[in-house]
Parts: sequence; structure tokens; C-alpha cells
Amino acid sequence: MLQIIDPYCCAQEDARRRLVDFIARFDKAADSIGKVHVVSFDADSLRDSYESNEEQCGDIERKVAAKLPNTNFHHAPRSRRGTGDLHDRRVTATFADGSRVIWDLGRGIDGIMSPRFGCVVNATVEQS
Repeated sequence: MLQIIDPYCCAQEDARRRLVDFIARFDKAADSIGKVHVVSFDADSLRDSYESNEEQCGDIERKVAAKLPNTNFHHAPRSRRGTGDLHDRRVTATFADGSRVIWDLGRGIDGIMSPRFGCVVNATVEQS
């Protein structure tokens, strides 16, 4: 399973494209991820969004279905006004044996997938 927490990874069409490309790299390296869970801000929480929540969610679901048809994908958009902190950006891969690798991403998925940004990545391995 792959869990991605990044407040802005679904903020715009190009960010969603980079997110799907990022997931596809994992899927290829792992011979299939199986399940992906993404947590991000909903469209209503974004300052420069011209989309509705439905448009944002529909677009990411179509992109995943087109590129990763065998992946169980779940997007959990959250409101900025809701409870819980979405400041930190991280990716957690949980393996069949229960071990996990957690990557803390300084600039999120955009920092990794775009040459426009630099990105510091810290990794932690938790053995089961």
C-alpha cells in the first residue's frame, strides 16, 4: 500500500498529472502497488482554484484509471478549515511483511517530479 499526504498534490491539473506519474513509477518498480490512498486539500481550500471539488476529484480519478487501471485508488480530500494538520508532506509504503518506508518530502510530490523545485527527502525504515 502507498499512502501519500500532500496538501497540494491535487491542487491543479499539472500537479495531478505529476502525482499519477509518481505513483506509476512506484507501481512499475513494485510490479504493482495494489492500493493507493491520497490525502490532499479539497478544491474549496485552495486560493487559486477555479475548480469545484467534484471537478478536482473526477480529474484525478480519471487520470489514475487511465494510467493505473489495476490500482485500488482512494482520494480523501480535506478542507483547510477542518481538523487535523496537513502541513507535512510524506509518502508511506507498507509492504506485505508489515515493514514500512516513510519519505518526508520537503516540497511534496511537485518537488520530486518537477525540475522547477529542489526537494529534500528524508527516509525512515521501520521493520516489522
